[in-house]
Amino acid sequence: MSFLQLKGLQKKFGSTMVLEQLDLEVKQGEFLVLVGPSGCGKSTCLRLIAGLEDPTAGEVLIDGKNVLGREPKDRDIAMVFQSYALYPHMDVFENMAFGLRMARKLSEAEIVDRVREAADLLKLEPYLKRKPKELSGGQKQRVALGRALVRKPKVFLFDEPLSNLDAHLRNHMRAEIRKLQQRLGVTSIYVTHDQVEATTMGDRIAILNSGRLQQVGTPHEVYRKPANAFVAGFIGMPEMNFLAAETDGKTLNVGGQRMPVRSPATGLVKLGVRPESVRLQKSGAGLAGTVELVEDLGSHALVHVRLQEGGAMQALLPNEGIPALHSKILASWPEGAAHLFDVKSGESVEVQV
Repeated sequence: MSFLQLKGLQKKFGSTMVLEQLDLEVKQGEFLVLVGPSGCGKSTCLRLIAGLEDPTAGEVLIDGKNVLGREPKDRDIAMVFQSYALYPHMDVFENMAFGLRMARKLSEAEIVDRVREAADLLKLEPYLKRKPKELSGGQKQRVALGRALVRKPKVFLFDEPLSNLDAHLRNHMRAEIRKLQQRLGVTSIYVTHDQVEATTMGDRIAILNSGRLQQVGTPHEVYRKPANAFVAGFIGMPEMNFLAAETDGKTLNVGGQRMPVRSPATGLVKLGVRPESVRLQKSGAGLAGTVELVEDLGSHALVHVRLQEGGAMQALLPNEGIPALHSKILASWPEGAAHLFDVKSGESVEVQV
């Protein structure tokens, strides 16, 4: 059952459309990730839900009630920001208790109990008397989480909370946030531009581009069946390979090679193949090319191939038997591994290549 609903949500700044007719439903207890490139409207969407911005049109419903017109403090939402937004003159305890004191709905004993409960959950007990300047980046982020947690909100909103952390700590905190949300069961929306964060954290992910919703689904769904070329290229690391091709619905011509295809599309199309599906061999069928770069990733290598007929491909291969730099190879892929996209609309075309 939907717990948070966005209906026809739209936001303009002057004549600039930032968010266009967004319809989205989040189930109770779900962890939904909003992902997309910088400037696509995802943080604006979060601010509209929180009440920090007013929409140009549309509705925001929480637990069946339209919350537009309510002050942020009255929406029963807690938000965790990218900047942590901790008060430098207050210790950890006071930072976590501040919002509860401002609300004036709880006794001092209840405030102490909530702060200590959150501190125990986030392993912050040893730091309750420290000031923010005495904390590491990860500890500051946990304090920001604790400040949201003590409010016991109906909805958690996360606005790129890990972008200021180094890669190792970001990976650690990513897992901690997900485990915390699963333990509490709080409906959550998490904004990021990092598709790895999106696919590893979300029950479902919603991909935005230029203010428009592109696709909503589980990480597996959007990876295996991208709705369009933008989603196909944005989700997945390394990125999908794209090549110009032409088809009559039965045969696909790509790079001078012809292969059978079953597709309703005819004419020019865009062919997409993920790097992990690409095979490189010295003989047989495939697109002729030259190895121009090999990136050693440890257990795997990313091989960059310049194709003889124009264009390029990347192949993600086990780090054994990698073709030599500047060697001539043939690139191919197994049946069913390729995607076709309409050249004009970018929409996915049902296909078997």
